[in-house]
Amino acid sequence: MSEEQVPGTAGAPVGGGKRRGWVRWARFAGPLVGAVIGVTAANWGQLWHSGHADADAHAVVVLPAAVEGYAQQTDADAAALVQQILAQGQGKKGIGTHVAGVYGPDGSSDVVVVEALTGHAGHPDQDIADDIDKQRAATGVTMSPVDAGPLGGKAVCGTGTSQGAAAAICEWIDADTFGRLVWSGALAADGPSHLQEIRAQIEHTY
Repeated sequence: MSEEQVPGTAGAPVGGGKRRGWVRWARFAGPLVGAVIGVTAANWGQLWHSGHADADAHAVVVLPAAVEGYAQQTDADAAALVQQILAQGQGKKGIGTHVAGVYGPDGSSDVVVVEALTGHAGHPDQDIADDIDKQRAATGVTMSPVDAGPLGGKAVCGTGTSQGAAAAICEWIDADTFGRLVWSGALAADGPSHLQEIRAQIEHTY
C-alpha cells in the first residue's frame, strides 16, 4: 500500500507583505512544478517495471525537517501544491512510499519543492535521458548529467527561466527510488549544488 507524507494545512501567513509573497509564489512556483510533474505523470509506465510492482524497494524516503536551512512550509498554498504532486502517483502500480514538501523562507516566493518515491525503475539510464528532453520542452530548463553522489544511480540538473522566474531542477533515479528537487526564484541560482546533500537527507538505503 502506498504511503504519503503531506504537510499540514495551517492558515496562510498573515500580513499583507507575506501574503503578497505567497501570491507571487503560487503564480510562478505552482505552474512551474505543475509542468515538471506533468512530464513524469505521463511517463509512469516507463519509469516502473510492472513485473516488480509488488517487490519491496531496498530504500526508504522521508521528508527532511529542513532543506537548506529552511523549514517545511505548511501554508494552504503549499499544502495544495503537495496534494497536486502526490495525486500524480495515486493508484499507480509499482509506487511504494511517495513524499513531497515545500521549503523556503517564511512568506517568500523563493522555495524548494521536494518529491521522492520508492519503487523499481524499469530502465534508469533511458528514463533519465528521456526526461531531459521532456522537461526542456515543458519547462524551458535544460538538464544535463551530474554526479549522483555516494547513493549512486543517475542524476541530472539544470537552471533556466520558467514561468517568468528563475528556476532549477534536479532529478535522480536508481533501482529503488526516484527523486526531484525544484527551486524557484533566488534559491534557483545555486540550488543544484545542494543535490547530494538534500538527497542524503531524503533517501536511506538498507
